[in-house]
Amino acid sequence: CDAAGAFDAATVACEAHTCQAAAVASPDTNGNYGDCDGKVTAEACTVACAAGYTPNATLSLLCDAAGAFDAATVACEAHTCQAAAVASPDTNGNYGDCDGKVTAEACTVACAAGYTANATLSLLCDAAGAFDAATVACEAHTCQAAAVASPDTNGNYVDCDGKLTAQTCTVACAAGYTANS
Repeated sequence: CDAAGAFDAATVACEAHTCQAAAVASPDTNGNYGDCDGKVTAEACTVACAAGYTPNATLSLLCDAAGAFDAATVACEAHTCQAAAVASPDTNGNYGDCDGKVTAEACTVACAAGYTANATLSLLCDAAGAFDAATVACEAHTCQAAAVASPDTNGNYVDCDGKLTAQTCTVACAAGYTANS
């Protein structure tokens, strides 16, 4: 208070607190808080979700009077992949383990009986919510005539060599014999 009974407010300035992205309480690990750097009291910033994640609500945060953001309501939820979303599926593969997987989770493909995997059968749920099964191939087992169970000694099983799972072969009977089926 000066001699005239007045205050000189020209030297007083109230500055807003500055908020930093590092001051975000309970941040979602799949969110990008870069827009929050340098905001001041009552200013808002927008959180961006990483590729493969979708916000569960609005991603706007307000810099509070204490100079902090409360991100407790921010959640970037992973996209869900379904077995039906497998691109280029092998028809002899079982993709049931892929149902319900989310971004960055893997599933295992099982080959049907009589088939063997040519490579790894692990698929990764990608950021678009799909699996790429182009590398999955369940290859049919190769049968050999020598592997015929209880062969008839009067039959010729040469046509059975090299047949694959689910393929049939013709047995030729020796001269003087007829096939019964």
